Amino acid sequence: MMAKIRIPAALRAHVHEQIYVEVPSGTVRQALDYLIQEYPALTAYLTDSGGSLPAHVNLFLRGHQLEDVTVQLNPGDELYIATAMAGG
Repeated sequence: MMAKIRIPAALRAHVHEQIYVEVPSGTVRQALDYLIQEYPALTAYLTDSGGSLPAHVNLFLRGHQLEDVTVQLNPGDELYIATAMAGG
């Protein structure tokens, strides 16, 4: 069984409109790297100029916001990506 990443609506066009993308278990960082490898258009949204997660992207796992991308994703886990919206 694999883990899943829930793709926010604003980014689904880059993953063929999928709501969830299955990723191998491993760390959150490895899962994000896999996602970017499979869908390179997400690079601009999920990495900053230094290759880190941008400040406007929040990750949630098991009901908690993550601060550490070295957390292990277990089979069956669902990682949620939340992107901040700008507006005025």
